[in-house]
Amino acid sequence: MKKASRGFSMIELLVAMALAIVVGVAVVRVYWFGRQVEREVRDSYLIREDADVAFRQLQTELRLTHLASLRPHSDDNGWGMASPLENGFDKSSFEVGKYGVARWKSWVHFAAVPLDENVGTLVRWEVPYQENVNLPLPPAELDSRPSGKQWTLLSNVVLPGRGSVDDSQGLKQFGSAAEGGGLQLRFLRRENGLEVLSKINPAQQSDSSQSGWTAGNTEIVDLQLQVGSTSSESGKLSLYTLNIRVKPRN
Repeated sequence: MKKASRGFSMIELLVAMALAIVVGVAVVRVYWFGRQVEREVRDSYLIREDADVAFRQLQTELRLTHLASLRPHSDDNGWGMASPLENGFDKSSFEVGKYGVARWKSWVHFAAVPLDENVGTLVRWEVPYQENVNLPLPPAELDSRPSGKQWTLLSNVVLPGRGSVDDSQGLKQFGSAAEGGGLQLRFLRRENGLEVLSKINPAQQSDSSQSGWTAGNTEIVDLQLQVGSTSSESGKLSLYTLNIRVKPRN
């Protein structure tokens, strides 16, 4: 005679339900974490792609300018220079004179216009070049934004004095940074066998004002572009920094 099958006890049902809930929560958390990582990777990729495009334009324009015309802005946010291009980044406007020197078409300023206290939009301003000026001296100091044509190149450029700091939970966040700022132009010098980055254009100082100045000069400029964004979901800060050294053409 067969024995009647025994059903599940209340304890067994509770244990099974608890295990199902634990497994379900784990699956949801893994799925949510995967989606979060996917979004952060996608956002980071898009930021890097946009930054690479803008950086290549800056690199090209620096190679086409004259070293003597470069002037970093006093607020450490971008620079101004003479450019052989006009109408934005129209390469077809480039012309060379009979001595192989570029024909200057415009004064150009690059700066990050603040969006909030941490980041801004990289903008290129273009002002017509004075036809009676042959030597490309530095443009006037940028006391206010030029009224000429302007183009937006990139968003989320880190502003001067801002950078990455750790919060109370160990997450990277924007904060005050002495060496912060995502749009910096420097001139490479060699002093006592060491490389030094200076804000002073080598053409704007001489041995009479500083002994041995010309001996340390080079024709190389150092460009840094840094972009950053904070994830709306995790609160994590992602910073992407591009740095390159360029020798102007003229």
